Amino acid sequence: YPYRSRFFNEPIDGIVYAIFIGMGFATLENVLYAYRYDISTTIVRALTAVPAHATFAAIMGYYIGRAKFDHPRRRLFLVRGFTMAVILHGLYDFFVLQEIDESLMILSMVILTASILYALELIRELQDQSPFREK
Repeated sequence: YPYRSRFFNEPIDGIVYAIFIGMGFATLENVLYAYRYDISTTIVRALTAVPAHATFAAIMGYYIGRAKFDHPRRRLFLVRGFTMAVILHGLYDFFVLQEIDESLMILSMVILTASILYALELIRELQDQSPFREK
């Protein structure tokens, strides 16, 4: 829905809308986890899974924003954004859920940290390119 909105009028809006959608999903998922598990699981998820969803959504939103305003490369950007979000989320989940070795869980935090840094770089890029930015 937001993609077709007249308010989606610059590439950074892809990040904004994607994060809002990702946060809605993360909230619902955390409510379901809270109902099924204890409070400590809910707190850990609030500090890890919620930022992960925002970060992966921001990365996907960057490419959605680029796709909307770069018609010749629209499909490329959409596929790239979806693929990156799926791969990063999948790797994050794999290392959180794997039962091979508990110490491998640290790799989920490495992936999350690297993803946050990448997302911040993408946000800065689109902020710098914004036609609405005050100079």
